[in-house]
Amino acid sequence: MLLNSSLMQTYTDLKDSHQQSPSFFMYCAKIVLDFSDEIEVKTQREDQIRKLLKTFAAQICTNCLELNLQDVQMMRSVGYFLIKSGEMVFAFDVLDRIRDLAPVEPQSFLDGALARYMYFLNLTGTIGDGDASTTCKLSKANAVMAVEMVKKAVELTTHAITHKWAKRFDEIEWPALILLHLLEQAGNELTIYLEGKDHQPDIMQHRISIVAKEAEMNTTADDTLVPSERRGNSIVTKMIDPNVPTTNNKTKFWPSVDLPIDDYHVDNFKLGLVIWLQWDTDHTDIDLHVQEPNGNEVYYGRRQSPIGGNLSKDFTQGYGPEIYTLKAPVCGKYIIKAKYYASHQESKLTGATNAVLWTLVGCGSTVESSNTTSIANEKVHEQKAVLPNKPIALFNTVQLDTHKEKMNVFQVQMDNTGKVEGQLLGQSSE
Repeated sequence: MLLNSSLMQTYTDLKDSHQQSPSFFMYCAKIVLDFSDEIEVKTQREDQIRKLLKTFAAQICTNCLELNLQDVQMMRSVGYFLIKSGEMVFAFDVLDRIRDLAPVEPQSFLDGALARYMYFLNLTGTIGDGDASTTCKLSKANAVMAVEMVKKAVELTTHAITHKWAKRFDEIEWPALILLHLLEQAGNELTIYLEGKDHQPDIMQHRISIVAKEAEMNTTADDTLVPSERRGNSIVTKMIDPNVPTTNNKTKFWPSVDLPIDDYHVDNFKLGLVIWLQWDTDHTDIDLHVQEPNGNEVYYGRRQSPIGGNLSKDFTQGYGPEIYTLKAPVCGKYIIKAKYYASHQESKLTGATNAVLWTLVGCGSTVESSNTTSIANEKVHEQKAVLPNKPIALFNTVQLDTHKEKMNVFQVQMDNTGKVEGQLLGQSSE
């Protein structure tokens, strides 16, 4: 048993006798990461200790890669863990390697896109712990990186939509198109803000506290932003594509050659809540259930709800995903549940199937405080939640080891002040 007072020493003592066991490294890494999350940060030293433990957890986990087993499921587990521990750049390397090893699986592409979208939100001022009050200063380096993140994510998502996949991945295009719209929206908002062409109050102005007032800038040797010598030399346009006109921000990030706008693009695409559930073992069936604040449960047997919730296709093979979307969330708790039916590909290396959950909040404008929605003659009067000023991405994984049992995985609480709280659950609901 790893003792909280001597995590590093206990791990070191046990390591030699478990050097060939990925499940040992994953287990130890999880314990260290969980312990770091329990530290209540009140001082700078406590913050340093917490960061040190997260880094240590990531280092333990990457021992799995040194075994050189080239097992895709194990590598996915490592990639997801690196995201949880905040080591996003290393996670990209692992996810990109998975794409090389498993190019016939759309999840290999969607994982890379989702991770880059989350990293984009971090770069532009969103913290993944649900704190909607924090802003960051967007340096030239971060501006370049943010745009590159979106460009690469769009490329990966476009491939997931346009490629012809095996039969078990049918309709993967539906969730991928949702992600593509979110990416396009994020990229366009960043571009408009940096170019300084639209100074009306919008979500990006709350999201970014930028160092310079204009984006027509060049870079000095010390990586600071200075005004350009001539107008029209837009650094943002150069970062995206020098051949794209600057007069139309709407289509800069949309892959119109592969996916014609008239056929695939939805104008004014906004979602207040997106719950994206996938899993890390192939040939697996996990069902997404979302219990809304009024107690109504959305699942494969009831895909729409009175407040506007909608559930995607029920994937019974592959890696999912199953997605719940809601344009205008109401105040209260959204309890996310996973029902683990079957897996025909249990991992002998990591020992279990994991539910992988991306929760996206506030991918659109603030919603008014009240509204009435009617579906199938059902009318409800709920107080609408106010979305945060900046989109929030929450990422979690939960181990599933009990077949045919519904498990509470995560909980999201929203209110009428823009506050969002997420809580990992991980317990049976039956």
